[in-house]
Amino acid sequence: VDSRNTAYRAAEKLMSRYPDRFRGRSVRIDLKKNIPVAAGLAGGSSNAAGVIVGLNAFLDLGMDLGEMCRLGAEIGADVSFCIMTLAADPQWHLEGGATCALAEGIGEELTPLKPARLWCLLAKLPLSVSTAEAYKGLDALGEYPHPDTESMLQGLRTGNLQSLRRGMDNVLEQYTLKTWHQVAALKEQMRRYNPDMTMMSGSGPTVYSLFPGKKKAMLACSRLKESLKATDTFVYLAKTLV
Repeated sequence: VDSRNTAYRAAEKLMSRYPDRFRGRSVRIDLKKNIPVAAGLAGGSSNAAGVIVGLNAFLDLGMDLGEMCRLGAEIGADVSFCIMTLAADPQWHLEGGATCALAEGIGEELTPLKPARLWCLLAKLPLSVSTAEAYKGLDALGEYPHPDTESMLQGLRTGNLQSLRRGMDNVLEQYTLKTWHQVAALKEQMRRYNPDMTMMSGSGPTVYSLFPGKKKAMLACSRLKESLKATDTFVYLAKTLV
């Protein structure tokens, strides 16, 4: 809750870039965290994105989507994508917004894609995984499989979930699942509900399962909540933005 917070850093960068627009003004930011901290779900990145998009609109700074995404990349690799997603909401009157994109570079080079319509069951254990440690651990492993990006792109273009599933992979699982056995056990439990795909999000510890239909997703969510009710595990059902 200090100057290291991504929301604070986003406001600070804008104030430095547009000092005349901020002269005589202060910025107050109140955060209501619905996305768990250190969950691998881009909670901090989305906070920064909200500040950039919001202040751009409220103070009429005139930045287009590209400018905001480049600024966001200076804060974190996922901020640009969160900005693009916000821009898809018509209330911001921005061109180029999308809820699904191919990310290249460090995440700031974004190409909009047609999103898949899926239900997503999320479960986050009461533990935190350091992204920096996960990347260091991955480097120490040497060789590891990579996602088949072309199969994923083809699956999204054609709506073929089999092709999408075939291409999906999260290389950070190679480290986190070996280091945190609770996360590996959670993933195995969620796979037993027969989703289309179960995978860790980011560096973890959140695990998600994808379902094409709502009924099956709701049943899996109910069963998972019941099995984990004695633990402090975050379980949530969502659907993809289209």
